Amino acid sequence: MKTDNDFLRALLQQGPQLSPEEYAAYRRKLRERLARAESEELAMRRIVFVVSGLVGLLWLVLVWVCFSWDVGEAQPGIPLGILMVAAYYFVPVVAGYAVLLYFLKYRPRLRDAQRQEQHALLLDLQRQLNELREQLSQRKT
Repeated sequence: MKTDNDFLRALLQQGPQLSPEEYAAYRRKLRERLARAESEELAMRRIVFVVSGLVGLLWLVLVWVCFSWDVGEAQPGIPLGILMVAAYYFVPVVAGYAVLLYFLKYRPRLRDAQRQEQHALLLDLQRQLNELREQLSQRKT
């Protein structure tokens, strides 16, 4: 919180940097970026939930199939056994990859876009304060 206060003080001490048109274009670009990041994050979150659910279900089916064979029955052939063991270990890896992709790529993008939007709002606050200062100085003279 201290760094936020320092940042605000530094903003308030600065002079105007952007014209209203430049600032409006900057804010429009940030809003578009935030909207895109939110939609990508939401889509990826849904994909992760669906993939994780399907992977969990598939993994449970594989476990059930692996342990449902009776010892007296014919065991699966070597290729089928290797495929089942590979799937048994590969399926959780796929779910883990989807979850890691979500948390390491899409969530940070969204947080970054939200932070930039906050900084833009702070710049707008600075601009409004500068306008008020100018209006006050014009009234005094």
